[in-house]
Amino acid sequence: MTMCFMWGLGKAGLPLAMVIADSGQRVIGVDKDKIRVEMLNKGINPYREEKGVTKLLKKHINKNFYAITPEDYQKMHRNL
Repeated sequence: MTMCFMWGLGKAGLPLAMVIADSGQRVIGVDKDKIRVEMLNKGINPYREEKGVTKLLKKHINKNFYAITPEDYQKMHRNL
């Protein structure tokens, strides 16, 4: 399984991350907004107008999609 990092989980990045996760790739989404990261990791879509994203997020959270902050990324990168 391939892993990709998506920097920025805004209105463009999050839907793209969901499509990539739905294709079977593992996606690590990085966003500086800690509240958004927390919401995503709970399966909550911060963009309610994006209905398809909600369905895909619930399907892939903690399976093919994980949201982290840049600080989490730095910690993870040091441990690789």
